[in-house]
Amino acid sequence: MLRGVYLLVLYLKNRVRIRIRGNDIALEKGFYIYVGSAQRNLEKRVERHFKKRKKVFWHIDKLTSLEDAEIVFLHIFLGYRKRWECVIAGRLEKVYKPIYGFGCSDCKCRAHLFYVGP
Repeated sequence: MLRGVYLLVLYLKNRVRIRIRGNDIALEKGFYIYVGSAQRNLEKRVERHFKKRKKVFWHIDKLTSLEDAEIVFLHIFLGYRKRWECVIAGRLEKVYKPIYGFGCSDCKCRAHLFYVGP
C-alpha cells in the first residue's frame, strides 16, 4: 500500500459552476492545480480521479467527473505524509489564485485547488 501527496493539473474546457460547502463556485475555463494526498492505497485514489463515472465523495470528484474537465498531468510525491499536502498548498497559494474552501475540509488551509490561467 503506497502513500503520498499528489498534484493534479486539470484543464476545464468551459466555465463551470459547482457547489462546495453550500456555496456555488464559478470556475473559469483554463488550467487548475489540485493538491491531494492518500496515506494508504495512493494508487487507487489516483486511479479514481481519472474515472468520469463515480460516486461523488470528495470536492475534487465534482470536477474530475465533469465532461469539461480533463486531467493533463499528474505528479506524485511518493512516501510524503499528509502534512506535506498543506505545505505544498500554502506554497501554491502564494503564486496562483486559490479557490477558497475547495478540498480543504479536513485541514486549516484556505484552498487545495488553484487557478493557474487560461
